[in-house]
Parts: sequence; structure tokens; C-alpha cells
Amino acid sequence: DGRDWVETWKRAGKQIPNSMGIAGTWIRDLDDPNRKMIKFIQGKTWFWIVVDRTSGRISNALGGVYHYDGQNYSETPTFHFKTPNWLGQPFAARLDKKGENLALEIPMKEEGRESTRKETWYPMAKNQWSD
Repeated sequence: DGRDWVETWKRAGKQIPNSMGIAGTWIRDLDDPNRKMIKFIQGKTWFWIVVDRTSGRISNALGGVYHYDGQNYSETPTFHFKTPNWLGQPFAARLDKKGENLALEIPMKEEGRESTRKETWYPMAKNQWSD
């Protein structure tokens, strides 16, 4: 319509120093090689998206606030895209920085059985988008 596009961005909060080394953009593989999970951690906020590499579409997203004390990691989701059941549900895990990667050990309880799910997140810049 001939009008200029103007955007104004404001910082959501003061940048907090990244003394724990987990701030950044992370990626991990899923069961389907065409889908990747990308996680963004900044300040005290996190969010992840699941992207289909073939179509370029985001199928799910979740985000909120986190706490990390150097070993114990927890998230509380406050916004979502197609993952409403997770809102307000705290998530706790053990998180270790192993070299340049993040290693999560997540205690699970399903049908009375306890197990541990392990996730490895790689720096997005190192892994890039391709295999």
C-alpha cells in the first residue's frame, strides 16, 4: 500500500551475564531425520521449536523461564504453539556442559516405572542445519 514498514524492538529484560555457559542456540536430532529441535537460551528465558527441514514449517514450540545452578536445570513453560498441555508444568533435569555440548538427563515416570531420558544438544553454529 506504499507505506514504509517500521518496527520497534525493546529488550525484554536486562542482559544477564552467562556465567554458566549455556546461553546460545542449540540443536538436536529427533527420530525423524527431516525434523530438528532448536533451542534458544538467553538471560533467564528459553524456548524451543521443532522444524521440518523439508517444508520449513514449525510444528511445535514451547518457551518460558529457566533456572540453572551449574548442575540442576529447571524450566517452567509460559507460552506455546501446539503444546498447550505443558503450560505451567515445571520440568527438571540434570544438565552438564560436556565440551561444547549440553547433556540433559531427564527423570521420567510412566505407568509407575522410572527411567531416564538423555538428550544431547549441539551448538547450532557448529552443527549448522544440515547433517
